[in-house]
Amino acid sequence: MDPNWIVIHPNDIVEFCAPLLNADSCVLSEYPLVRLDSSPDGLPKKLSKALDYKTTVYYEVTILELSFNPQTVVSVGLATKPYPPFRMVGWNKYSIGIHSDDGRLFENDKFGGRSFTGPFSKSQTIGCGYDEISGRVFFTIDGAFIAEATKKPSRHPYHACIAADGKAVLSFNFGKQPFMF
Repeated sequence: MDPNWIVIHPNDIVEFCAPLLNADSCVLSEYPLVRLDSSPDGLPKKLSKALDYKTTVYYEVTILELSFNPQTVVSVGLATKPYPPFRMVGWNKYSIGIHSDDGRLFENDKFGGRSFTGPFSKSQTIGCGYDEISGRVFFTIDGAFIAEATKKPSRHPYHACIAADGKAVLSFNFGKQPFMF
């Protein structure tokens, strides 16, 4: 992967500029994720009873632009460092992510994932949360809780991670703005 294929703009905007389809590239956050109980808009309205606000970190990504010819796949989730810069989220050990083309969830799995939600696309906001104590991971789309994602929860030093295999522009929200969730 050419490092020039990813441009990080001010205001938490990330642009994937790969000239070819299937040129997977990813970015991991350096920021600590914000705990839900410290978000500026207060606590989310709905959260699984198994998750604790005081130990859950969360972020959101909005898809601002997405190449449709050919279709770019975006993946959103969590990964540990170091993570290969040429892999989609969820394809390597200690990573978990959902993919935009089919909504499938990949958890340490490069072989097809499992059904999780429907596809998502431009203008949608995908959220990812992680309970640092229990190890549970969950996802939201446009502020709606989808489900817990982990089959066997485990604790890891996760970072926010996004990837794309083509041209896309994404906006991160680490808690500077009110969450949709």
